[in-house]
Amino acid sequence: MRIKIGKYVLTSGAKDFQVTELYISEGERTKAEELEKDTTYLDSLEGALNNILKRKLLDSDATTLAQLLKELQEHRAELRYLLWNVA
Repeated sequence: MRIKIGKYVLTSGAKDFQVTELYISEGERTKAEELEKDTTYLDSLEGALNNILKRKLLDSDATTLAQLLKELQEHRAELRYLLWNVA
C-alpha cells in the first residue's frame, strides 16, 4: 500500500507502517525531483494516521488555539475521506 496524503506518504510493510515526508529538490544543475525524508516506522495504522496529524499540526502557521483546532478538524476530515473513499 502506498497512499499520498499531502506532502506525506503512508506505506505498509509486512509488519509495520511508514510515514515519510516528501520534498522537492531544486538544485541549480539538476532537474527538480520529488525525494523522501524523515521516515517514521509505526506498528499500527492508527499510530501512522496520528503521526501524520501530528506532523501537519507541527507544520501549522496557526497563531491561536481556535485556528489550530480548525486545522485539526480539517486534517481529520481529509483522513476520514481518504479512509472511506480509497478504492
